Amino acid sequence: MANGMNKSKGKPSQLSPTPVVTKRAENKISDTTFLFIFPQASGSARKVNLVAVAVDTKDKIRGVDLEVSYDPNMIGSIQVDPGGFFGNANVTANTVDAKNGRISYGLQEDTAISGMGTVAIISFTQLKTASGGAQTSLSYLPETKVVTQKMQRSGVKEARDVVIPLGNRR
Repeated sequence: MANGMNKSKGKPSQLSPTPVVTKRAENKISDTTFLFIFPQASGSARKVNLVAVAVDTKDKIRGVDLEVSYDPNMIGSIQVDPGGFFGNANVTANTVDAKNGRISYGLQEDTAISGMGTVAIISFTQLKTASGGAQTSLSYLPETKVVTQKMQRSGVKEARDVVIPLGNRR
């Protein structure tokens, strides 16, 4: 069909009225829960505080994309390190936006696994602006995802935030 003509009959060819539709993968929600584990405060401010980012997943996953918010007026010197859930994970993102209070952290592993464990450890210090008896929180943002066995990003079933009591600064 050169030049829009049907050679066998000498008539203009007709374009198909049916558009071509490319299907996208469904936005599946993974059977995965994220939670923060914070040890009980001792009543006095610690120089460095640690919070574990735990995962409990029935689905096989190859990685995580964590997006976490915090109050930059209460805590600072944020650092994120891999936990032990993924044996040989590569860090794919590790950004702390101290101005806006946002942590972006990603891990990816070659082998998909399921189960329970710690995917990351967040360390921070209490700022002087946080007075005694104050508290702050770490909150998962909707952009938090898991990387499935087929390398697709998937939402999670549940993400539990944590309230952190801050002790008196000395």
